[in-house]
Amino acid sequence: MGKKIQNDRPDIPPLPTKLVAGPLSLTQEYLIESIIRESGERNGGEQVVLVPSNFVGEALTGLLAEKAMRPLVNVRFLTLLDFAAKILAIQGEAPTVADGTVKALLLAHLLEEHADRHGRDCPLRGVVGKKGTVRAALSLFDSFEEARIGVEESRKLRREIPLPPGSRLPDLLSLFEEYSLRLKSAGLLTRSALVRSAVDRFEAPGYDFSVRIFGFYDFTPLQWFLVEKLVLSGLCDEIYFPVRLEGCQEGHFVVDDTSRASSLIPDSLSYCRPIFLRLLNLCAGNIIALSPGEKSAESGLEHTPSLVLSAPDEESELRAVFRLLRGRKEKSFTGIVYRTIPEELALE
Repeated sequence: MGKKIQNDRPDIPPLPTKLVAGPLSLTQEYLIESIIRESGERNGGEQVVLVPSNFVGEALTGLLAEKAMRPLVNVRFLTLLDFAAKILAIQGEAPTVADGTVKALLLAHLLEEHADRHGRDCPLRGVVGKKGTVRAALSLFDSFEEARIGVEESRKLRREIPLPPGSRLPDLLSLFEEYSLRLKSAGLLTRSALVRSAVDRFEAPGYDFSVRIFGFYDFTPLQWFLVEKLVLSGLCDEIYFPVRLEGCQEGHFVVDDTSRASSLIPDSLSYCRPIFLRLLNLCAGNIIALSPGEKSAESGLEHTPSLVLSAPDEESELRAVFRLLRGRKEKSFTGIVYRTIPEELALE
């Protein structure tokens, strides 16, 4: 971009983590130029960019290679789980995360054990051995992990939540506890355990890298736990949030008024407002606003996206595209379809 960002609030010193917000093309450009500039300034120090999926990381890698015109070996694009594993590796630990096959085999065995132990009165007996049971249970346990429910939290839920007779939830929670403890005894980490272990080491000395976060439009509780602790530890320099802002000029300033912060996101992009405000609050209102100006025609997104859809696989992507096109009468409009990739795939 070539423009030096100035702080128009000289009475407030720059804060450790800044929220960089603006159209996708400009946030990408600002990120790439920041990486190239820092690569020339740092002597061997690594630069880490945390991304929502490997797909986003590959796209940014291509943009960086095209812009830099030279190899930058000290730049890595990582998912949050990859980053958690990296933190533990730096501290001399070698975390082993249980892959899908191991988890499925263990859970199938535990289901049978649980049903045999509780006999005919076991609410889970009717589903043991049936197709889809293990996959559904694993999905539920993954949801527990993403909600930061561990063994102690599960036990507390079983004690305190009133449930109707015959409910399967107490048995599922008990099964989840046994499943988590068996993995731990085998030296295998769940995603939740991996993230918690990494967060506990954020304050440790000896991290010779800078960290940026790019492209997250939402966070699970587990992801937010990692990001929040990362920012509070001082390890994160910038968070990039691609969104068109309105009512502000390009520059570096501090927003300390909630109503003003809300007005920065146009109503047509209201789906971005909650997470934008959450990130801005985490950065204590410290924002770098990027304005398209004369570059709007180059951005490739000449119109505000009228619809943003996520898709877990190729078939769903095609259905999402058809949904974007169905019933459209405009001669030109913009929609976004992005692929959601489970983070654990990066570790399997």
